[in-house]
Amino acid sequence: MKKPLLVSITGGSGSGKSTIIEALKHAFPKIKPAVLSMDNYYLPKSEQLKDKKGIWNFDLPTAFNMEQWEKDVKAILSGKDVETKEYMFENFDRVPRFFKVRSAPLIIIEGIFVLAHHPIRDLIDYSIYVHADKKTRLDRRVKRDKALRGIKDEVIQHQWKEHVKPAHKKYVKIHRKDADIVIDNKQHFKDDLAHAIRDIAMKLECIANA
Repeated sequence: MKKPLLVSITGGSGSGKSTIIEALKHAFPKIKPAVLSMDNYYLPKSEQLKDKKGIWNFDLPTAFNMEQWEKDVKAILSGKDVETKEYMFENFDRVPRFFKVRSAPLIIIEGIFVLAHHPIRDLIDYSIYVHADKKTRLDRRVKRDKALRGIKDEVIQHQWKEHVKPAHKKYVKIHRKDADIVIDNKQHFKDDLAHAIRDIAMKLECIANA
């Protein structure tokens, strides 16, 4: 088996990472890309940190089971299927649903801290950073957290100011320079996305012809 192509997608909370994933899945339907999302590797609340106000801070690298994340990424790169959990934010500690992710010629990993974890970053063949301005990201987060997670507005605003913004500056934005391409979620989005798809297609072709 030839080594799969590992593509990473990162960017701030609400930047549009999920949109890029769906676009790549649509662009390579025959390959059926495998997707591993860091969101499914959150540690249980009992192992999460709280801030001074007693509000959970899920915007830290320590909020994730990075050991299992690294193990699963390496396993799927070796051609093995992996079984992972799906966590639901509206009921964080419920019994998670297990599902299998099958290895494929194209593997997509996504999450805000993908490029901050060096053991995995060193394995990435092509990295995408999704940029969106602060207002856009905040508006999307407010809409998502209210509708899907039932979080009160004051908590959302507190988390944004005290958790999301500091983490974005310290762990996410600094890795923009490390990405192979930056996709602007507003300006030149279609052109940037098309560029990324062409790059990935060329890399897949090189692997197939090697």
